[in-house]
Amino acid sequence: MKIALTPKDVLRLLDGFLCVYKPRDVTLQAFKKLLVAKLCEEGNLLATPVVPTIEMPVVKPHPVSQANVVVGTRTQLDYRCVSLCCLR
Repeated sequence: MKIALTPKDVLRLLDGFLCVYKPRDVTLQAFKKLLVAKLCEEGNLLATPVVPTIEMPVVKPHPVSQANVVVGTRTQLDYRCVSLCCLR
């Protein structure tokens, strides 16, 4: 289960100590850019709600009797279980 976080929540979670390993061959400026880019990338993934998919039947009328017939399935987004708080 994924939880949608706002940027304010992410900053609050990052408050405190941070321990990282900097390789010897990477400059401090390059390491800072890499760290900021990685934090932004993963922070954006946390803020994006994940909507599950379901298989829905494809129904078409029968050519002769006009009765509904299931002719296949298609994958579509399932919005039934998505709450409004996740769609900020």
